[in-house]
Amino acid sequence: MTHPNATRRRMIAALAGAGLTAPLLGSCTREHTLRLSFHPWSGYEPLRTFCDAAPGMAAFLQLVEVPDAASQLDLLRLERVEAALLPFDEVILGQIQALELCVLCVVAVSAGGDQILSRGRCDERDFLPGARIAVEHHGPGLVLFHAWCEHIGLDPATLNRVPLSPEQQIEAWRNGAIDLAVSYQPYAEKLRRMGATPCFDTSRLPPLIVDVLVARNAILVSHAGALKRLVQLHFFALEWMRQHPNDARYRLAARFGLPPDEAFLPLVGLIFPALREQGRWMTRELPAVARRLVSLLARAGAYVAHAEPDIPVSLDFLPRPSA
Repeated sequence: MTHPNATRRRMIAALAGAGLTAPLLGSCTREHTLRLSFHPWSGYEPLRTFCDAAPGMAAFLQLVEVPDAASQLDLLRLERVEAALLPFDEVILGQIQALELCVLCVVAVSAGGDQILSRGRCDERDFLPGARIAVEHHGPGLVLFHAWCEHIGLDPATLNRVPLSPEQQIEAWRNGAIDLAVSYQPYAEKLRRMGATPCFDTSRLPPLIVDVLVARNAILVSHAGALKRLVQLHFFALEWMRQHPNDARYRLAARFGLPPDEAFLPLVGLIFPALREQGRWMTRELPAVARRLVSLLARAGAYVAHAEPDIPVSLDFLPRPSA
């Protein structure tokens, strides 16, 4: 694998070509350590993998991996982390629960990465009534479940919902305890390898499942320098994966438990908005996504709020393009 110092030198040289400036990443200024939470999801892997490949550049960052997004909201509420990688629908839920969060950048957009998989043929409508479907209580799984039911005209009440996270679904599938699963990568790929048939995914929907980087409002000023470095590190990570696919391939293979030549499969169906697209995503697309989410979940009886959510966003932490 590439030596961390070599990675750092090459990436700083490549940064200008990617339209980013490098001073923040090379800074020796004393600043706060930043605790960043995340849960297993392919959309977060570029940043996590790059931190593994170039630990010196991420020395200011403490990664905190937890099982799911609900655990992340708990950490934010208890002030045990300053920032988090979260699905946008969970950020809306956090706001309803009085969590004050600010979106710093859009990390990933699911365009096929979230899937519904079946043990039977997907076009067998007689198979669906009474079928056992594994789906999370909330989060992207619940969003996709209701979007799928609306898309095919199915009453959700005709299915037997089994509350399981994508990680828990693997064992349940192996034991024959479920007939369908609402999953996301890398777990969807594991189910597919166990014989599951993909039936529906987010490529057939307008942007609905979007992942963002958020920070607690209370630390935006005190941790401004570290937050800017974190946002820059995300775009650095995307450039590193493009420039060093072989290094990334072997690290992802170890993470996903896949052969190296198939290590990028769990990233298929994900869009990583570039720096130049962030302004549009943060100011125009995210409000539209919020409206879709609230409308969908309200129709399903899974969302009750007195007003449409207004999630704060800030463009101040985005890297400045080089001249």
